Amino acid sequence: DGERAGIVFFRVPDPERLHAALKAAHIYCGCFLGGIRVDPSFYNTTEELDRFLAVVRAHHRRSS
Repeated sequence: DGERAGIVFFRVPDPERLHAALKAAHIYCGCFLGGIRVDPSFYNTTEELDRFLAVVRAHHRRSS
């Protein structure tokens, strides 16, 4: 098998606002094509992933 990457891309309403919130939470990701791109890996801790999900969930609640 070849090498694989754990890149995740998803679209959300107002991706620039979510990107700013993620950046403020020290979660590094990209914002383009109307969505967010993150590259989680085995280097990330469970706490970091939980923090990422909490920011995304809060954004979703505000956007609904």
